[in-house]
Amino acid sequence: MLIEFRVKNFNSFKDEQVFSLVGDTEPSLSDNYFEIGEYKLLKSAAIYGANASGKTNLVKAFAFFIGLIKTSFSPEPGKKINLTPFLLDEEASNSSSTFEASFLIDNTRYQYGFTLTKERILEEWLYAFPHKRSQEWFNRKYDASKGCYIWKKGTHLKGEKGEIDSLFAKTIETALFLSVAAQWNNTQLSNIYNWFSEKCETLLYEDNISPFTAKLLESNDEVSRHIKEIILSILRNADLGIKDIKVDRRDLSKDVKFALDVPEEVKHNILENLSLTVSFLHRGANTKKLHKFPMKLESAGTKRLFDLVGPLLDTVSNNKVAFIDEIETSLHPLLTVAIFQFLHQNSNGGQIVFTTHDTTLLNTDIFRRDQIWFTEKDEMGASKLYPLTDYKPRKEEAIQKGYLAGRYGAIPILKEFGVNE
Repeated sequence: MLIEFRVKNFNSFKDEQVFSLVGDTEPSLSDNYFEIGEYKLLKSAAIYGANASGKTNLVKAFAFFIGLIKTSFSPEPGKKINLTPFLLDEEASNSSSTFEASFLIDNTRYQYGFTLTKERILEEWLYAFPHKRSQEWFNRKYDASKGCYIWKKGTHLKGEKGEIDSLFAKTIETALFLSVAAQWNNTQLSNIYNWFSEKCETLLYEDNISPFTAKLLESNDEVSRHIKEIILSILRNADLGIKDIKVDRRDLSKDVKFALDVPEEVKHNILENLSLTVSFLHRGANTKKLHKFPMKLESAGTKRLFDLVGPLLDTVSNNKVAFIDEIETSLHPLLTVAIFQFLHQNSNGGQIVFTTHDTTLLNTDIFRRDQIWFTEKDEMGASKLYPLTDYKPRKEEAIQKGYLAGRYGAIPILKEFGVNE
Protein backbone atom coordinates (compact mmCIF):
# COMPACT_ATOMS: atom_id res chain seq x y z
CA MET A 1 0.00 0.00 0.00
CA LEU A 2 1.11 3.53 -0.73
CA ILE A 3 2.24 5.67 2.19
CA GLU A 4 3.60 8.75 0.46
CA PHE A 5 4.52 10.11 -2.99
CA ARG A 6 6.93 13.00 -3.64
CA VAL A 7 7.56 14.93 -6.83
CA LYS A 8 9.79 17.88 -7.68
CA ASN A 9 10.21 19.87 -10.90
CA PHE A 10 7.68 18.08 -13.08
CA ASN A 11 5.11 19.86 -15.28
CA SER A 12 3.53 22.56 -13.07
CA PHE A 13 5.23 21.33 -9.87
CA LYS A 14 8.39 23.39 -9.37
CA ASP A 15 9.25 22.82 -5.70
CA GLU A 16 8.94 19.46 -3.99
CA GLN A 17 5.35 18.45 -3.24
CA VAL A 18 4.44 15.69 -0.81
CA PHE A 19 1.23 13.68 -1.05
CA SER A 20 0.45 11.42 1.90
CA LEU A 21 -2.11 8.70 2.54
CA VAL A 22 -1.30 8.54 6.24
CA GLY A 23 -4.41 9.20 8.33
CA ASP A 24 -4.49 11.40 11.41
CA THR A 25 -5.58 10.33 14.90
CA GLU A 26 -9.28 11.10 14.29
CA PRO A 27 -11.23 7.80 14.72
CA SER A 28 -14.25 8.74 12.59
CA LEU A 29 -15.34 6.75 9.50
CA SER A 30 -13.35 3.63 10.32
CA ASP A 31 -14.32 2.07 6.94
CA ASN A 32 -12.20 4.73 5.25
CA TYR A 33 -8.80 3.56 6.49
CA PHE A 34 -6.65 0.51 7.31
CA GLU A 35 -4.56 -0.01 10.41
CA ILE A 36 -1.43 -2.06 9.74
CA GLY A 37 1.04 -2.15 12.58
CA GLU A 38 2.06 1.43 13.28
CA TYR A 39 0.44 2.71 10.08
CA LYS A 40 -3.02 4.14 9.59
CA LEU A 41 -3.45 4.39 5.83
CA LEU A 42 -6.36 5.94 3.97
CA LYS A 43 -8.34 3.96 1.40
CA SER A 44 -8.95 7.02 -0.76
CA ALA A 45 -8.15 10.70 -1.17
CA ALA A 46 -9.83 13.46 -3.18
CA ILE A 47 -7.90 16.30 -4.81
CA TYR A 48 -9.69 19.58 -5.51
CA GLY A 49 -8.56 22.71 -7.28
CA ALA A 50 -9.33 25.19 -10.02
CA ASN A 51 -8.92 24.20 -13.66
CA ALA A 52 -5.22 24.10 -14.62
CA SER A 53 -4.18 24.23 -10.95
CA GLY A 54 -2.16 21.00 -11.10
CA LYS A 55 -4.62 18.24 -10.13
CA THR A 56 -4.10 16.22 -13.30
CA ASN A 57 -0.35 16.81 -13.12
CA LEU A 58 -0.23 14.84 -9.87
CA VAL A 59 -1.82 11.89 -11.69
CA LYS A 60 0.63 12.41 -14.58
CA ALA A 61 3.55 12.56 -12.15
CA PHE A 62 2.60 9.19 -10.67
CA ALA A 63 2.04 7.83 -14.19
CA PHE A 64 5.50 9.00 -15.26
CA PHE A 65 7.08 7.47 -12.16
CA ILE A 66 5.40 4.08 -12.66
CA GLY A 67 5.84 4.17 -16.43
CA LEU A 68 9.60 4.72 -16.23
CA ILE A 69 9.96 1.88 -13.74
CA LYS A 70 8.02 -0.44 -16.04
CA THR A 71 9.84 0.39 -19.28
CA SER A 72 13.30 1.83 -18.66
CA PHE A 73 15.07 -1.55 -18.71
CA SER A 74 15.01 -1.47 -22.53
CA PRO A 75 15.47 2.14 -23.68
CA GLU A 76 16.22 2.98 -27.27
CA PRO A 77 19.94 3.81 -27.65
CA GLY A 78 20.50 7.55 -27.88
CA LYS A 79 16.88 8.40 -27.11
CA LYS A 80 16.25 10.94 -24.36
CA ILE A 81 13.85 10.42 -21.47
CA ASN A 82 10.45 11.97 -22.17
CA LEU A 83 10.51 14.32 -19.17
CA THR A 84 8.89 17.75 -18.86
CA PRO A 85 10.25 19.91 -16.01
CA PHE A 86 8.71 23.17 -14.80
CA LEU A 87 9.07 25.44 -17.84
CA LEU A 88 8.11 28.86 -16.42
CA ASP A 89 11.44 29.29 -14.65
CA GLU A 90 14.72 29.11 -16.57
CA GLU A 91 16.67 27.57 -13.71
CA ALA A 92 14.05 24.90 -13.08
CA SER A 93 13.66 24.09 -16.78
CA ASN A 94 17.39 23.26 -16.89
CA SER A 95 17.45 21.39 -13.59
CA SER A 96 16.79 17.79 -12.59
CA SER A 97 13.47 16.30 -11.46
CA THR A 98 12.87 13.97 -8.52
CA PHE A 99 10.28 11.27 -7.79
CA GLU A 100 9.99 9.10 -4.68
CA ALA A 101 7.46 6.72 -3.14
CA SER A 102 7.18 5.16 0.30
CA PHE A 103 5.07 2.01 0.42
CA LEU A 104 4.34 -1.22 2.29
CA ILE A 105 4.92 -4.73 1.00
CA ASP A 106 4.15 -7.55 3.45
CA ASN A 107 4.16 -5.04 6.33
CA THR A 108 7.69 -3.80 5.52
CA ARG A 109 8.13 -0.17 4.52
CA TYR A 110 10.26 0.67 1.49
CA GLN A 111 11.46 3.99 0.11
CA TYR A 112 12.41 4.15 -3.56
CA GLY A 113 13.14 7.11 -5.78
CA PHE A 114 15.30 8.69 -8.45
CA THR A 115 16.54 12.04 -9.72
CA LEU A 116 16.93 12.53 -13.48
CA THR A 117 17.17 14.82 -16.45
CA LYS A 118 16.17 14.11 -20.04
CA GLU A 119 19.70 12.84 -20.68
CA ARG A 120 20.26 10.45 -17.76
CA ILE A 121 19.39 9.11 -14.33
CA LEU A 122 21.47 11.19 -11.91
CA GLU A 123 20.66 9.31 -8.72
CA GLU A 124 18.63 6.26 -7.70
CA TRP A 125 18.08 4.74 -4.26
CA LEU A 126 16.19 2.04 -2.39
CA TYR A 127 15.82 1.66 1.37
CA ALA A 128 13.96 -0.94 3.42
CA PHE A 129 12.78 -0.53 7.02
CA PRO A 130 12.08 -3.96 8.52
CA HIS A 131 11.25 -3.66 12.21
CA LYS A 132 11.79 0.12 11.89
CA ARG A 133 15.49 -0.38 11.12
CA SER A 134 16.91 1.36 8.05
CA GLN A 135 18.63 -0.75 5.40
CA GLU A 136 20.23 0.85 2.35
CA TRP A 137 19.84 -1.70 -0.46
CA PHE A 138 21.52 0.33 -3.17
CA ASN A 139 22.46 3.87 -4.16
CA ARG A 140 23.72 5.17 -7.46
CA LYS A 141 25.03 8.69 -8.15
CA TYR A 142 26.35 10.21 -11.35
CA ASP A 143 29.73 11.89 -10.92
CA ALA A 144 29.81 14.59 -13.60
CA SER A 145 33.50 15.32 -13.07
CA LYS A 146 34.42 11.69 -13.82
CA GLY A 147 31.61 11.02 -16.29
CA CYS A 148 30.59 7.81 -14.52
CA TYR A 149 28.37 6.42 -11.77
CA ILE A 150 29.37 5.78 -8.20
CA TRP A 151 27.56 2.63 -7.06
CA LYS A 152 26.90 1.51 -3.50
CA LYS A 153 25.50 -1.93 -2.72
CA GLY A 154 24.08 -2.49 0.76
CA THR A 155 24.83 -5.67 2.65
CA HIS A 156 21.13 -6.60 2.65
CA LEU A 157 20.88 -6.76 -1.15
CA LYS A 158 21.56 -10.37 -2.05
CA GLY A 159 22.56 -12.13 -5.25
CA GLU A 160 24.81 -14.80 -6.68
CA LYS A 161 28.53 -14.04 -6.59
CA GLY A 162 29.22 -11.09 -8.85
CA GLU A 163 25.53 -10.77 -9.82
CA ILE A 164 24.92 -7.27 -8.45
CA ASP A 165 28.13 -5.85 -9.95
CA SER A 166 27.16 -7.43 -13.28
CA LEU A 167 23.74 -5.78 -13.08
CA PHE A 168 25.37 -2.43 -12.28
CA ALA A 169 27.40 -2.80 -15.49
CA LYS A 170 24.28 -3.62 -17.55
CA THR A 171 22.45 -0.45 -16.43
CA ILE A 172 22.87 2.35 -18.98
CA GLU A 173 22.44 6.05 -18.25
CA THR A 174 18.73 6.26 -19.20
CA ALA A 175 17.72 3.03 -17.43
CA LEU A 176 16.68 2.48 -13.83
CA PHE A 177 18.70 -0.13 -11.97
CA LEU A 178 15.53 -1.44 -10.29
CA SER A 179 14.03 -2.20 -13.71
CA VAL A 180 17.17 -3.81 -15.09
CA ALA A 181 17.70 -6.00 -12.02
CA ALA A 182 14.09 -7.21 -12.16
CA GLN A 183 14.44 -8.17 -15.83
CA TRP A 184 17.48 -10.26 -14.87
CA ASN A 185 15.44 -11.94 -12.14
CA ASN A 186 17.06 -10.63 -8.99
CA THR A 187 14.58 -11.98 -6.44
CA GLN A 188 14.57 -9.09 -3.97
CA LEU A 189 14.35 -6.32 -6.54
CA SER A 190 11.81 -8.22 -8.65
CA ASN A 191 9.52 -8.14 -5.63
CA ILE A 192 9.76 -4.33 -5.52
CA TYR A 193 9.46 -3.96 -9.30
CA ASN A 194 6.39 -6.22 -9.38
CA TRP A 195 4.65 -4.11 -6.75
CA PHE A 196 5.00 -1.05 -8.96
CA SER A 197 4.20 -2.81 -12.25
CA GLU A 198 1.32 -4.97 -11.00
CA LYS A 199 -0.18 -3.01 -8.11
CA CYS A 200 -0.04 0.62 -9.32
CA GLU A 201 -2.37 2.07 -11.98
CA THR A 202 -3.19 5.50 -13.39
CA LEU A 203 -6.29 6.43 -15.37
CA LEU A 204 -6.25 9.80 -17.07
CA TYR A 205 -9.50 11.20 -18.41
CA GLU A 206 -8.37 10.82 -22.02
CA ASP A 207 -7.46 7.15 -21.54
CA ASN A 208 -9.60 4.60 -23.37
CA ILE A 209 -10.25 2.17 -20.52
CA SER A 210 -13.47 0.51 -21.75
CA PRO A 211 -11.73 -2.76 -22.75
CA PHE A 212 -10.65 -3.32 -19.13
CA THR A 213 -14.16 -3.88 -17.79
CA ALA A 214 -15.13 -5.84 -20.90
CA LYS A 215 -12.18 -8.20 -20.46
CA LEU A 216 -13.19 -8.83 -16.86
CA LEU A 217 -16.64 -9.86 -18.08
CA GLU A 218 -15.51 -11.90 -21.07
CA SER A 219 -14.32 -14.96 -19.20
CA ASN A 220 -16.89 -17.39 -17.84
CA ASP A 221 -14.87 -18.71 -14.91
CA GLU A 222 -16.04 -18.46 -11.31
CA VAL A 223 -14.12 -15.25 -10.55
CA SER A 224 -15.44 -13.50 -13.69
CA ARG A 225 -19.01 -14.56 -12.93
CA HIS A 226 -18.66 -13.14 -9.43
CA ILE A 227 -17.26 -9.85 -10.78
CA LYS A 228 -20.05 -9.71 -13.36
CA GLU A 229 -22.67 -10.01 -10.62
CA ILE A 230 -21.06 -7.14 -8.71
CA ILE A 231 -20.87 -4.97 -11.85
CA LEU A 232 -24.48 -5.77 -12.74
CA SER A 233 -25.56 -4.98 -9.21
CA ILE A 234 -23.86 -1.59 -9.40
CA LEU A 235 -25.37 -0.80 -12.82
CA ARG A 236 -28.84 -1.95 -11.76
CA ASN A 237 -28.73 -0.01 -8.52
CA ALA A 238 -27.61 3.06 -10.46
CA ASP A 239 -31.10 3.22 -12.00
CA LEU A 240 -29.84 2.95 -15.58
CA GLY A 241 -32.46 0.44 -16.71
CA ILE A 242 -29.82 -2.19 -17.46
CA LYS A 243 -30.75 -5.83 -16.79
CA ASP A 244 -27.73 -7.64 -18.24
CA ILE A 245 -24.47 -7.18 -20.14
CA LYS A 246 -23.22 -9.19 -23.11
CA VAL A 247 -19.61 -9.22 -24.25
CA ASP A 248 -18.74 -10.63 -27.69
CA ARG A 249 -15.48 -10.94 -29.58
CA ARG A 250 -15.06 -10.62 -33.34
CA ASP A 251 -12.12 -11.73 -35.46
CA LEU A 252 -10.68 -8.52 -36.91
CA SER A 253 -7.28 -9.88 -37.92
CA LYS A 254 -8.18 -9.68 -41.64
CA ASP A 255 -9.94 -6.33 -41.41
CA VAL A 256 -7.40 -4.16 -39.56
CA LYS A 257 -4.30 -3.11 -41.48
CA PHE A 258 -1.09 -2.06 -39.74
CA ALA A 259 2.03 -0.27 -40.89
CA LEU A 260 4.94 -2.63 -41.53
CA ASP A 261 6.96 -1.39 -38.53
CA VAL A 262 4.28 -1.94 -35.87
CA PRO A 263 5.56 -4.54 -33.32
CA GLU A 264 3.60 -7.79 -33.07
CA GLU A 265 2.85 -7.21 -29.38
CA VAL A 266 1.30 -3.81 -30.18
CA LYS A 267 -0.76 -5.34 -33.00
CA HIS A 268 -2.01 -8.04 -30.65
CA ASN A 269 -3.05 -5.54 -27.96
CA ILE A 270 -4.87 -3.31 -30.46
CA LEU A 271 -6.76 -6.25 -31.95
CA GLU A 272 -7.60 -7.54 -28.46
CA ASN A 273 -9.23 -4.23 -27.57
CA LEU A 274 -10.96 -3.53 -30.89
CA SER A 275 -12.42 -7.01 -31.21
CA LEU A 276 -14.44 -6.72 -27.99
CA THR A 277 -18.02 -5.46 -28.28
CA VAL A 278 -20.25 -4.67 -25.33
CA SER A 279 -24.04 -4.62 -25.39
CA PHE A 280 -26.48 -3.74 -22.63
CA LEU A 281 -29.78 -5.56 -22.28
CA HIS A 282 -32.82 -3.45 -21.40
CA ARG A 283 -36.34 -4.70 -20.70
CA GLY A 284 -39.12 -3.16 -22.78
CA ALA A 285 -42.20 -1.56 -21.26
CA ASN A 286 -44.91 -4.03 -20.16
CA THR A 287 -42.93 -7.01 -21.44
CA LYS A 288 -40.36 -9.52 -20.22
CA LYS A 289 -38.42 -9.37 -23.48
CA LEU A 290 -34.85 -8.04 -23.28
CA HIS A 291 -33.59 -5.70 -26.00
CA LYS A 292 -29.89 -5.46 -26.89
CA PHE A 293 -28.42 -1.94 -27.07
CA PRO A 294 -24.86 -1.42 -28.38
CA MET A 295 -22.53 0.70 -26.28
CA LYS A 296 -22.80 3.66 -28.69
CA LEU A 297 -26.52 4.08 -27.87
CA GLU A 298 -25.94 4.39 -24.14
CA SER A 299 -25.62 7.70 -22.32
CA ALA A 300 -22.26 9.29 -21.52
CA GLY A 301 -22.89 8.55 -17.83
CA THR A 302 -23.52 4.85 -18.47
CA LYS A 303 -20.36 4.58 -20.59
CA ARG A 304 -18.29 6.38 -17.96
CA LEU A 305 -19.59 4.19 -15.15
CA PHE A 306 -18.87 1.07 -17.20
CA ASP A 307 -15.37 2.37 -17.94
CA LEU A 308 -14.66 2.94 -14.25
CA VAL A 309 -16.36 0.03 -12.53
CA GLY A 310 -13.90 -2.60 -13.78
CA PRO A 311 -10.70 -0.76 -12.75
CA LEU A 312 -12.29 0.23 -9.41
CA LEU A 313 -13.29 -3.34 -8.60
CA ASP A 314 -9.86 -4.55 -9.72
CA THR A 315 -8.21 -2.02 -7.39
CA VAL A 316 -10.32 -3.07 -4.41
CA SER A 317 -10.18 -6.83 -5.10
CA ASN A 318 -6.44 -7.00 -5.77
CA ASN A 319 -5.20 -4.41 -3.25
CA LYS A 320 -3.90 -2.00 -5.87
CA VAL A 321 -3.17 1.73 -5.85
CA ALA A 322 -5.03 3.72 -8.52
CA PHE A 323 -4.68 7.42 -9.39
CA ILE A 324 -7.77 8.48 -11.37
CA ASP A 325 -8.34 11.82 -13.08
CA GLU A 326 -11.79 13.50 -13.03
CA ILE A 327 -13.57 10.50 -11.60
CA GLU A 328 -16.99 12.15 -11.47
CA THR A 329 -17.18 13.10 -15.18
CA SER A 330 -20.70 12.40 -16.56
CA LEU A 331 -21.76 10.78 -13.26
CA HIS A 332 -24.58 12.02 -11.03
CA PRO A 333 -23.21 13.24 -7.65
CA LEU A 334 -25.31 10.68 -5.75
CA LEU A 335 -23.83 7.92 -7.89
CA THR A 336 -20.29 9.08 -7.13
CA VAL A 337 -21.13 9.04 -3.41
CA ALA A 338 -22.56 5.52 -3.70
CA ILE A 339 -19.42 4.30 -5.50
CA PHE A 340 -17.14 5.45 -2.69
CA GLN A 341 -19.40 4.16 0.04
CA PHE A 342 -19.22 0.76 -1.66
CA LEU A 343 -15.44 0.95 -2.11
CA HIS A 344 -14.78 2.01 1.48
CA GLN A 345 -16.90 -0.82 2.82
CA ASN A 346 -15.37 -3.51 0.57
CA SER A 347 -11.70 -2.56 0.27
CA ASN A 348 -9.20 -4.58 2.30
CA GLY A 349 -6.06 -3.08 0.80
CA GLY A 350 -6.93 -1.07 -2.31
CA GLN A 351 -6.36 2.69 -2.43
CA ILE A 352 -7.86 5.23 -4.83
CA VAL A 353 -6.56 8.78 -5.31
CA PHE A 354 -8.78 10.88 -7.56
CA THR A 355 -9.16 14.42 -8.84
CA THR A 356 -12.60 15.97 -8.84
CA HIS A 357 -14.71 19.13 -8.92
CA ASP A 358 -17.67 17.42 -7.22
CA THR A 359 -18.12 19.45 -4.03
CA THR A 360 -20.93 17.20 -2.76
CA LEU A 361 -18.14 14.84 -1.66
CA LEU A 362 -16.89 17.54 0.73
CA ASN A 363 -19.03 16.03 3.44
CA THR A 364 -17.57 14.61 6.65
CA ASP A 365 -20.24 11.89 6.62
CA ILE A 366 -18.58 10.56 3.42
CA PHE A 367 -14.91 11.53 3.62
CA ARG A 368 -12.64 12.25 6.54
CA ARG A 369 -10.95 15.62 6.67
CA ASP A 370 -7.54 14.00 6.13
CA GLN A 371 -8.80 12.53 2.83
CA ILE A 372 -9.23 15.99 1.25
CA TRP A 373 -6.39 17.68 -0.65
CA PHE A 374 -6.09 20.83 -2.77
CA THR A 375 -3.92 22.17 -5.58
CA GLU A 376 -3.35 25.85 -6.24
CA LYS A 377 -0.95 27.86 -8.38
CA ASP A 378 1.20 30.69 -7.02
CA GLU A 379 2.04 33.96 -8.76
CA MET A 380 4.85 32.20 -10.66
CA GLY A 381 2.45 29.61 -12.11
CA ALA A 382 3.84 26.80 -9.93
CA SER A 383 1.42 24.33 -8.35
CA LYS A 384 1.40 23.55 -4.66
CA LEU A 385 -0.34 20.58 -3.08
CA TYR A 386 -1.69 20.75 0.46
CA PRO A 387 -4.21 18.94 2.68
CA LEU A 388 -7.38 20.34 4.20
CA THR A 389 -5.97 19.51 7.63
CA ASP A 390 -3.45 22.36 7.22
CA TYR A 391 -6.40 24.64 8.01
CA LYS A 392 -7.35 22.67 11.14
CA PRO A 393 -11.08 22.72 10.32
CA ARG A 394 -13.45 22.26 13.24
CA LYS A 395 -15.15 18.90 13.58
CA GLU A 396 -18.56 20.41 12.79
CA GLU A 397 -17.27 22.73 10.03
CA ALA A 398 -19.24 22.78 6.76
CA ILE A 399 -16.37 21.84 4.43
CA GLN A 400 -18.28 22.27 1.15
CA LYS A 401 -19.50 25.73 2.09
CA GLY A 402 -16.05 26.75 3.29
CA TYR A 403 -14.37 25.55 0.11
CA LEU A 404 -16.80 27.36 -2.22
CA ALA A 405 -16.35 30.49 -0.13
CA GLY A 406 -12.60 30.33 -0.72
CA ARG A 407 -11.66 29.54 2.87
CA TYR A 408 -9.09 26.92 1.80
CA GLY A 409 -8.02 28.46 -1.51
CA ALA A 410 -7.83 26.19 -4.57
CA ILE A 411 -10.76 27.88 -6.36
CA PRO A 412 -10.71 29.98 -9.57
CA ILE A 413 -10.52 33.76 -9.20
CA LEU A 414 -13.14 34.76 -11.74
CA LYS A 415 -13.57 38.12 -13.39
CA GLU A 416 -16.70 39.20 -15.20
CA PHE A 417 -16.90 37.46 -18.58
CA GLY A 418 -16.83 39.81 -21.56
CA VAL A 419 -14.56 41.58 -24.01
CA ASN A 420 -11.96 43.85 -22.48
CA GLU A 421 -11.92 47.30 -23.94
